[in-house]
Formats: sequence, structure tokens, C-alpha cells
Amino acid sequence: MSDQNPYVGPKQAGNALPEFPYVNQRARLLLVGCALGGCALSSIAGIALDYYMLTLVAQHGLSTVPDDTVRLTDLLDALIYVFDRLTALAAIVLFSMFVYRANHNARRLGAKRMRFTPAWTVGWFFVPIFNLVRPYGAVREIWQVSGKRTSATAETPGFLLFWWWTWIASVVLERLSFRFDQETLELYTNSLWVDIAAQATRILAAVLAFAVLRAIHERQQARAERLHR
Repeated sequence: MSDQNPYVGPKQAGNALPEFPYVNQRARLLLVGCALGGCALSSIAGIALDYYMLTLVAQHGLSTVPDDTVRLTDLLDALIYVFDRLTALAAIVLFSMFVYRANHNARRLGAKRMRFTPAWTVGWFFVPIFNLVRPYGAVREIWQVSGKRTSATAETPGFLLFWWWTWIASVVLERLSFRFDQETLELYTNSLWVDIAAQATRILAAVLAFAVLRAIHERQQARAERLHR
């Protein structure tokens, strides 16, 4: 019987990257799911608070909301913000770790001539302007080369692009909500409605992000099992 590791694909010509072993990312996928779930929960709480503020200003106007209620909403807003930042940070770190390792896994399972290195699969998320397009291309490539043929020309499912567009939309809507002049009742309520739209889109983006990572994990596991036979 051969002593060759069945999870190691053929060496890639000209590939100077360290040869990390194939890693089953099931546990990391669960952690990413928990972090993304936390992001979704914070968005749900944000929507509830925004809706509560809409009912308050509808009843009392912008300048006559009771002081105790203002202090309560400010406290809730601060707590939601802290929880949101913590879960978002966890999601960013865990998501980055997952796609970094997934890129290595694809190479170990036989993918050749990949355009994106593991480091740049993560790095493009943090480069202004380029982070509107490049991260999607890097994740799409991982999905493509993780299938039966390890080909970067494989057709990709529609939910992959839908995930990316919902993520971009959530960021744009969130930033737009802060640009409203909130000195008038109409503009303040408009900012709340835009923020509700941003939070709802963010929930959808979190769900789709987990679906994308799970699909990549399942494709890589299936290929690893085929190589093991």
C-alpha cells in the first residue's frame, strides 16, 4: 500500500507556497456560523430599536420624547453597538481564516494555476476600491476549483453572486443612513427606515455568507473523500 497522503493533490508547477496539509474545516465552519449568527442577531435588535424609535417620534415628535425614554434608547443603542462590533470582529477573523485555509485546501486537492494566493484571498477584502470586486473573485475561484474537475472555469451558482451583492448593498445602505441630516422629523424617520433596510440586507448577507462557506466546505470534503478511495 502506498504511504502517499491521499489528501495531497499533485504538486503545482512554480508554486512556492508552503505545502500545508489538507484540513477538515467543519469546526471552523461552525464557529463562523456562530459569529455570523451573532451579527444577524445584532441586526435584528437594531431593527427592533429603529422601529421603536419610529413609533416614539410618531407619537411625541422629535423634540418631545421623554428624557427617561431617550436615556433608555441611548443605552440600548450602545449595547447593541458593542455587541455588533464584537460579533462583526469575530466574523471577520473567522471568515478570513476559513477562506485562507480553503485556498490552501484547494491547492492540496489538486487545483492548479490559481490566480489568488491564500494571503490575497484575505488581503483583497481590505484594499479600498478593489474590495468591491476582488474578494468575490477569490471566493468564486475557491468554489470553482474545489469541485470534481478543479477547474476555474466551472459554472458558479447564482447565490454566490447574490451573497456578494447583498453584502455590498448592506454596507452602502448603512453608510447612507448616517448621512441624513437628522434635524427634522422627516429626515430622521428616513434615516431610520434606511437603517432598517441596511440591517435587513445585512441579515440576508450573513445567511448567504454561511451558505457559501458551507458549499465550499462540502465540495472540498467530497473531493477529499474521492481522492481517499
